[in-house]
Amino acid sequence: MNQEEFIKKYKEESPAYEAWGRYVCDSILMDLKRELPEGHSVDTFLKLPVKPRLKELVSIINKAFNRGKKYACPYAGITDKVGVRFVVLLIEDIKTIEKIIKNNEHWAYSEDRDFEKERLEHPMLFDYQSKHYIVTNTTDFSYQGVCIKKDVNCEIQIRTLLQHAYSELTHDTVYKPNISVEPEVHRIIARSMALIETTDDFFSTVTQKLANKSGYLDRANKLVSEIYLKLCDNEADHFDKKTNLWIIDSLKELIMDINIDKIEPFIKENIFLVTKIKERRITNILYYQPVILLVYYLIKEKHIQLKKDWPLTDDILKQMFTDLGKSFNSEI
Repeated sequence: MNQEEFIKKYKEESPAYEAWGRYVCDSILMDLKRELPEGHSVDTFLKLPVKPRLKELVSIINKAFNRGKKYACPYAGITDKVGVRFVVLLIEDIKTIEKIIKNNEHWAYSEDRDFEKERLEHPMLFDYQSKHYIVTNTTDFSYQGVCIKKDVNCEIQIRTLLQHAYSELTHDTVYKPNISVEPEVHRIIARSMALIETTDDFFSTVTQKLANKSGYLDRANKLVSEIYLKLCDNEADHFDKKTNLWIIDSLKELIMDINIDKIEPFIKENIFLVTKIKERRITNILYYQPVILLVYYLIKEKHIQLKKDWPLTDDILKQMFTDLGKSFNSEI
């Protein structure tokens, strides 16, 4: 195929490539919305807007004929005529997109580039990183009024925000064939990628630690809510979730240091507390909040630190100390 034939075919088939790119993009975004945990949004998970990109004519002609690439068939050999890029925060977030790509039954996929595999094969090399997949439709179909023939390709790139920043710098300024770059610049670029790898690892560690803490606090909130409903017969219209979560967040360091599974046995051993809660909630709405059970348990386990971290006035806390036979002013 000569250049003129290539251009004619590409112009004729561009609408189908654009439609296939939109379909791939829309499908992944829809699956991602279902995949994310409750309370997490696609707009938060993805760090840049996602839209399909059709390769410009000049760019694809240069790639096919002017860059020294030896394609048996230039038109068929170029698999990124249309592409979609997903930019996420963490390396583990990349795996979420990968899972969606691999589980979609409407296309066949192949892994075109795996930076993690490249790291293992070339441990001393610090270079461009991104996951690349090629997805190909397996049947003829129509999307948004455009007919898409079987075997149309779309390249999917998945990278972290830091990897994207690196790519934006190097792709257009360092690795253009018409630009001569000094070895020292390549050295600096390699150092920056080494730093990006380290920062990615730090981000992942911090996120994991925060997730562990958040998960434990969510479990504590759910647990005391279930106990309260079971033992105290809560009236839903008086239960304020924001107040409950705010007190839990204020006491998070204490809660992380106790065994929350012991709260229910403790309340059952001191069942008289349920009676006091029911009596007092008529005049004090705080007793309608399930977190009150957690506070009683903290008085037993961490009363000295609890007084320091308690976010409200001391009046109600003094009353609860007395319920458990403890002196509020004692430092023992």
